Amino acid sequence: MRVSYALLILMGFFFLIPSIFRAARLSLGEKQNEVKDWLPSDFPETAELEWFGDHFVGESFVLATWEGCTSDDQRLQLLEKKLVHESGNFDPSKTLSPADLDDYGRGKKLGEELGLLSTGRKYNNWGNKQEKWVRAAKGAWYYLTPDGRLYRWEESMTGPASLIRSIKRTLGAYELKGTFVTAFGQARGEDESNPFHNDPSLICAPLFHTVQTGDSIAKELSAEGGPLWPVDLTEDVHRPKVARRRAIERLTGTLFAPAVPHGFAWTAEAFRDAVPEDQRDALPVDFEASVQTKLDELLASKFDGSLEQLKLATSDEQAEVWYAIYDSTKVALPPRLTCVVVTLTDLAQANLPYVLGRGTAGGPRGRLLQLAEESGLYPAPPPSLAPPPFNRQVADSMPGMPSLHLGGPPVDNLAIDEEGTVTLIRLLGYSLLLGIVLSYICFTSVRITVMVFVVGGSAAMVSMAFVWWTGGKVDAILMSMPSLVYVLGLSGAIHVVNYYRDEVRSSGESGAAGRAIRHAFLPCTLASLTTAIGLVSLFTSNLAPISNFGLYAAIGVMATLGILFSYLPAALQTFPPLVDAEGADDVPESVDTEKRGIASAEKGNVAAKANVAAINSPRNESRIAEAWASVGRWITSHHALVACTCLLVLFLSASGLRHIRTSVQLLKLFDPQSRIIRDYAWLEDHFGKLVPMEMIVRVPALPDGAKVGGNPPDPQSLTMLERAEVVSRITTVVRRTLGETGTGVIGQAISADTFLPPMPEPSNSYNVVRSKFNRELTKSRTDLLDSDYVRIEKRGPFAGSELWRISLRVGALSDVDYGHFIKTLRVAVEPVIRAYDTREALLGALTHDEQGNPIALSGKDRILIVGHSRPESLDTARLLEADHETIDVKGVFLSTLEELLAGERIRRPVWIDPAAEGSSLEIGSEKWNQAIAAVDAVVWLGDELPEQADIQSAKRWIDATAILEKPVAPVLAEGRVPDVENSGSLQVVYTGVIPVVYKAQRTLLFSLVESIALAFVLIACVMAMLLNPGRFPLGWTVPSNLGYGILAGSIAMIPNVFPVLLVFGVMCHMDIAIDIGTMMTASVAMGVAVDDTIHFLAWFRVNLDAGMSRVEAVIETYRRVGPAMTQTTLVGGLGLFVFALSTFTPTQRFGTLMLVMLAAALVGDLILLPSLLAGPLGRFFKPRVPVDGPVVEPRLPDAASSVPESAGAESVVPASAASDSVEQANVEQAKGDSKTESVDEVPSLKVHFPPGRVDSPHRVPRK
Repeated sequence: MRVSYALLILMGFFFLIPSIFRAARLSLGEKQNEVKDWLPSDFPETAELEWFGDHFVGESFVLATWEGCTSDDQRLQLLEKKLVHESGNFDPSKTLSPADLDDYGRGKKLGEELGLLSTGRKYNNWGNKQEKWVRAAKGAWYYLTPDGRLYRWEESMTGPASLIRSIKRTLGAYELKGTFVTAFGQARGEDESNPFHNDPSLICAPLFHTVQTGDSIAKELSAEGGPLWPVDLTEDVHRPKVARRRAIERLTGTLFAPAVPHGFAWTAEAFRDAVPEDQRDALPVDFEASVQTKLDELLASKFDGSLEQLKLATSDEQAEVWYAIYDSTKVALPPRLTCVVVTLTDLAQANLPYVLGRGTAGGPRGRLLQLAEESGLYPAPPPSLAPPPFNRQVADSMPGMPSLHLGGPPVDNLAIDEEGTVTLIRLLGYSLLLGIVLSYICFTSVRITVMVFVVGGSAAMVSMAFVWWTGGKVDAILMSMPSLVYVLGLSGAIHVVNYYRDEVRSSGESGAAGRAIRHAFLPCTLASLTTAIGLVSLFTSNLAPISNFGLYAAIGVMATLGILFSYLPAALQTFPPLVDAEGADDVPESVDTEKRGIASAEKGNVAAKANVAAINSPRNESRIAEAWASVGRWITSHHALVACTCLLVLFLSASGLRHIRTSVQLLKLFDPQSRIIRDYAWLEDHFGKLVPMEMIVRVPALPDGAKVGGNPPDPQSLTMLERAEVVSRITTVVRRTLGETGTGVIGQAISADTFLPPMPEPSNSYNVVRSKFNRELTKSRTDLLDSDYVRIEKRGPFAGSELWRISLRVGALSDVDYGHFIKTLRVAVEPVIRAYDTREALLGALTHDEQGNPIALSGKDRILIVGHSRPESLDTARLLEADHETIDVKGVFLSTLEELLAGERIRRPVWIDPAAEGSSLEIGSEKWNQAIAAVDAVVWLGDELPEQADIQSAKRWIDATAILEKPVAPVLAEGRVPDVENSGSLQVVYTGVIPVVYKAQRTLLFSLVESIALAFVLIACVMAMLLNPGRFPLGWTVPSNLGYGILAGSIAMIPNVFPVLLVFGVMCHMDIAIDIGTMMTASVAMGVAVDDTIHFLAWFRVNLDAGMSRVEAVIETYRRVGPAMTQTTLVGGLGLFVFALSTFTPTQRFGTLMLVMLAAALVGDLILLPSLLAGPLGRFFKPRVPVDGPVVEPRLPDAASSVPESAGAESVVPASAASDSVEQANVEQAKGDSKTESVDEVPSLKVHFPPGRVDSPHRVPRK
């Protein structure tokens, strides 16, 4: 390579670096961490969540509260007012003059078109024009001047331009200029201010869709004439209090905390302390005595006098005691902890940092946090970016300002984003420092260290730049990718520099860079290819973060190869470091000049022979190499013991994979001490569960006749009241089976019936109360449709159907098995729907005669239900089995069916059980035939269907058992609309974050198996081609050569899967769940570990080609590659171990496991693999076929002795002969004559010979 070419390459390389840096920087601005986007769009769970988002906004809620957040807290009122001011429901007519209202509408329209976002006060007066700034969602900046004129700022944002601006602003020479867009506000006098300049949020797009507090909703529900206002015989003076309590109880767990504070002591003093401090002086003198007397009375009557039983009671039971004690003392109840809940607009969801951001790494401070701070609260401060252990935890609160606690899916998504950013910044310095230190330790050369650092740094930038160039999005997992590529780039650069040093020592400095690249091309290419194969196998994962990580990391690794073969040789050629025989690369300048002159004068064979002599000098023998050679001698002598031990350990470890367990729970992605975990812990202790699980009940469209409050013409159709009852019954079953009184998995459920008056009792005849309730509910149907709990389906085959939403809450920090929970939820809900299917089948039969002609219900139809006695209602029936965990499916079905048939225009059904003790009705008897013939329909609930002859007398026969047991399954209908196969007219769609996370858990396991299998197959193919003893191309196709190559490649894969099976098996034995970070290590470790395997086998093949026996070839290979493999493991392992310092759990596990796996891979390559090569399996590793001959086994000279049988070794060539042959090969290569180069047409693996003599003869111990 000529110097001129080298300079051109360097000029081109550094010319491209700014563009690469810019693309990498821009990619960091395109972050996306939406859990719903983790799965492919063709998955049913993803389609269901997308369909849910098209109709409801509830998944985008944010809950905010703090210690002391009660209805009387002025901070709550102020925060609510500020949030409403910036929401889509703000009424400007109260604050703006009529002249400014038109400008307000025009400004809001412009703000929504441009996606203008408020930046707070951070940039006010940045240009010294008293201007205020807003930013568009796409990145453009705008500013408002005091006269209300809006300008677009169009200056360059590049690094040099920013530097020049900073200098000008410092010197006071900067002049702000922009393009005029429009003006807001009427012309005003000098003393009047422009309202749009005073409040730029007036022209910004709204971020908040709705703003609600517990107090505001409770006031609506408990207002006179409201849904919960008592209409019974309650005294007028008590009605407001009763209505208020009803409203708060309905909203407990969603907008209000439980009545009894967390950790309440249940003493008289505790009841006194619960009263607000400013009201304690007004308490009765005997307050504590009265409390104690009433408490003792309640304990004796309800809890057997045990205070512990009261502490373990349900929240409803505790609330009854709480109310009773304060009512008995005639003291007002202490204010209940409440919250503010906001739902976000689409723009806000796409720009979460502007809504909830903590200002991480100079990013925007979220608007919600700014408004909270203005209201007297202390929101989360920006996280510390200092690396561990200097990243001290920031204080959570300030005196007089309670800490703001946030929860909800958007908070989770942004926290993942911020943790990824913090991880990158915190660990970037350590990664750079570790790379520099390791590089300098390897070469003791500042010049080479800089070159190696440039390779690693530019490779990391290129990998991130590809994300921008391809339009990808950066997620928290992908933020770890640059450090991985950086470390791998360092390892590759170290290999190339070693090749260069060897070439300088063997043939002189002139042309050494080019020769080094020629020798390094194949091994480095194969190493990068196998690493990329391991990474790209992750691309097959259906989880988007893992797939993106595998794809872009593989691209980065292959791009690193281009940098290694372009920039690095050009830099070595242009700025060559001095390499002497001792291996020291940098010497004083005077010595450097002198030696370079000598090197230039002594070209040719003389210099080459001198270098060879220096290389083969005994003083250059590495102690590490000799130590590994000693290890090799011991392993080859005990190969059977070593191999059996390693394989036994592998088998025992791998047996744990039978119990593999995956986890993708969102909050387990964070460090236990992170802010989001502390917030959720406080919220769950003081408020309730927060992880949403949604159920959508699809009901056929309301018939026209029923829209005015009448009954539908088809008896099978449901009135508005009956539709509300469907939701109420499902909610009751879920609450009683999975709620606090059941298994305790869910918290409160909220649905449309939460905001409705108590439902009237069902009736088989006309009921005035039910009729009036239905008419009023039908009149308020429009209000229901405006809420977020009832919608009309927009598209697809079910367009026009009503969608009734039931929102459940599951614990965020509890160890809930989401898969088991979803299955249990279906088990609880589906019997209710099957009861409605049975009702539908029964009414369908009653409204048609024997010929199928429609007839009307007479109201006197008699129904006989056979197979069970009359059940209790859903409110009182026992819905769980004796173990308090298993749901009584048939019990839920029967209680629902009994309630349904009690409300139809038929006579009250008769329930009989022929199998019951004392029953006089026997199936098949004459009495049986008379009974079923006397009724209009028979509903069968028994286990075994009677014979056909026994049911011939029945006019209509309904097999309810078959309806209950019929299989139903969720599917996607046309237009990717959720459907339920084999269901009736009512359907339930289960969606939300929980099904997506559960699907991600299952997908993670499949992805793990698929990626490992793909990486194994692809790398095995590469190994089989590499170890094929034939000559390319025809020699490879010889059957025997193909067989040897496949067998050798398969055996060579054993040490490559050794670290994966070992580490994952041990994790399974220790019951450690496999998460995203853990899953990535398997394929990555296999791809990286195979590099060392290639180097070991390449040297082993070279030694076999030289005529050595397998044992001697293994020992010589130890001497050559042991130090290098140890070095690369340390560089890679320690470089990746930096990730273990991350506070983001997947990244933390990735770093820890990569170090462990690479160490295990070193054991596999330097202990297990040599023992296999020295044993019987080693016979399949053949030397390359000579140009004119077949494969031959190395033969023993006559004077050679055999190896002891205990060693199990093949016959060996004496070490002296082997050493002589290798030494002669080195000397011949050192002559630098192109005629001595191999002229084989096959692409053979050329391996550099590092400095060191061929060892003196080492005799194998003999008996």
